[in-house]
Amino acid sequence: MSMKNKYRVLFIDDSKIDKSYIETMLDIEALPIIAQFSPNALHALEYLADLGKDQFPQVLIIDINMPLMNGFEFVKAYEEKIYSSHPETLLFISSSTYRLSEIEKAKNLTIVTDFIGKPIQSQFFHDVVFPMVDKITV
Repeated sequence: MSMKNKYRVLFIDDSKIDKSYIETMLDIEALPIIAQFSPNALHALEYLADLGKDQFPQVLIIDINMPLMNGFEFVKAYEEKIYSSHPETLLFISSSTYRLSEIEKAKNLTIVTDFIGKPIQSQFFHDVVFPMVDKITV
């Protein structure tokens, strides 16, 4: 996949401020991303369960601290229900907290690609996400 194509990214975060920030950053930086937003992990699981292979996000970025179901609980449910159908999808856990214990826990989860701190910078997509997706979709 080249830069001419768009990358499908689902942001799972209950924060309206973070959503607004991401939308503004994507717009200003003109990143080749089709961004979708899910207000919580339960909504995201339902949404993802109904998607076909061609619509499924190539990247999931989930916040750790959310009501109803946190990011770690989402990863467990996603791994049990959806992951085997979409193992090529990259899963990043995101947080504005820099608690070492949470970062380590995130990085040690088998299906989690990596931890990304907030606010997410456009450079993260250029340096990490795009090259990884390109490698998978060759």
